[in-house]
Amino acid sequence: MLAGVPGSLHSHLAGEAEVHVLTKEEGGRHTPFASGYLPQFFFGPVDSTGTLTLPEDSGSANPGEHTKVRFELSTT
Repeated sequence: MLAGVPGSLHSHLAGEAEVHVLTKEEGGRHTPFASGYLPQFFFGPVDSTGTLTLPEDSGSANPGEHTKVRFELSTT
């Protein structure tokens, strides 16, 4: 639940983030992923699919690495 002045809140479907890819031992991934990966995003009671895009100079993101990603949430 959220309260705000009408017109003061805006939703965003895309953005950039710096992430740490969890290793298998940390409860994360077993394999690397590349641009186009479609993870689930969890926001409280809502889960949504999105697309991750990695920087062009990065071929893939390996478990245990820090990397920057661009994300776009699915609207369907």
